[in-house]
Amino acid sequence: MNKTKKILFISSSQHFVDIFLKDLIISLSEEFNVSLITNFENELTYKKYIETIHLPIKRKTSMLSDLLVSIIFIVKFFKLLPERLISVTPKSLIFGIIAKILKPNVYRIHIYTGFAWTNMKGIRKNFFILLDKINIFFSDKVLFDSQNQIDYLINKKFNSKKFHLISNGSIKGVDLNTFYKFNSSQKKLLYAKYRIPDNFMILLYMGRMDPDKGIYELIESFKIVSKSLNNVFLVLVGKDEMEITNYLSKLDENIKNKILYLDHVSKPEEIYNLSDIYCLPSKREGFGMAIIESCACQVPVIGSNIFGLRSSVIDNYNGLLFKVDDVEDLALKIKKLFKDRNLRKFLGKNGREFVKKNFNNNEVLNSFKNLIIE
Repeated sequence: MNKTKKILFISSSQHFVDIFLKDLIISLSEEFNVSLITNFENELTYKKYIETIHLPIKRKTSMLSDLLVSIIFIVKFFKLLPERLISVTPKSLIFGIIAKILKPNVYRIHIYTGFAWTNMKGIRKNFFILLDKINIFFSDKVLFDSQNQIDYLINKKFNSKKFHLISNGSIKGVDLNTFYKFNSSQKKLLYAKYRIPDNFMILLYMGRMDPDKGIYELIESFKIVSKSLNNVFLVLVGKDEMEITNYLSKLDENIKNKILYLDHVSKPEEIYNLSDIYCLPSKREGFGMAIIESCACQVPVIGSNIFGLRSSVIDNYNGLLFKVDDVEDLALKIKKLFKDRNLRKFLGKNGREFVKKNFNNNEVLNSFKNLIIE
């Protein structure tokens, strides 16, 4: 096939692209010349499909560094001259805006998976709201991975003419052939692998180790739960952005010995199947990808009652919602599920059906791809 049209993706995080956009990028590369600009930290497993351009984007704001990186981006952009530009992650929207101003005929798409300003206050919050309004103005199409995000912006008086929902929500959906409920013998092997006593019940969090994810509140809630339930274990999995190992080392021995931290796992479906409950106590969230992956494995979920999670956690159907930042309420919901095996089974079974109906990965990928190329 003669691939003449160019599509450029730009992201401040290679990790985000690897997890959420890999399948889309590979699929698009069959018909288009696809390039990716990001801060490459690791070898790209799908490098043969695309052109890669390293840009040392720092996650935190740094005036001098950001100015230098912007200049480098402009040079790289005009060398590529893509017909379509897709920006994703908050920092990348700045580069998308610059590209659209300098080359107005580039078809620009921005993908939102949450809003950094949700819990901000005052001038800082108003600044980031204004920035998002400018970003939307300089976009031709704006994509979201949950309807609740769209509703939230409409309620904040954003112009919604360019807004589009990816499928029924989610940015990549779930592969139901990979994420499913293991049998009891498989689960027993996982307990042995991670050296967890057979009679213990597992509470899982998988995601970035970040205070905004409610990690401190989750651990405090777990302390409360473990006082009344002896056979409980907390498993934390994800990239450490808050010195979690140092924090855990200072906990009381009785609690510390009931917490397992893993910075990375190659097969997340194994960890979901290790657990009895999955919890996502975020203070802000776009959608909650790990929620629907755990649901596919028939694991009941607990999530904070925020707009970004109400698309993936249906209260008393596939999980339970708790009041955000409320340690006591979270502990109450955790204990309720640990004590009621039938409720866990009911929510888990519903969760699998919920994912099958709404978030099949093939359907999500087709919707996503069509929104990019149409």
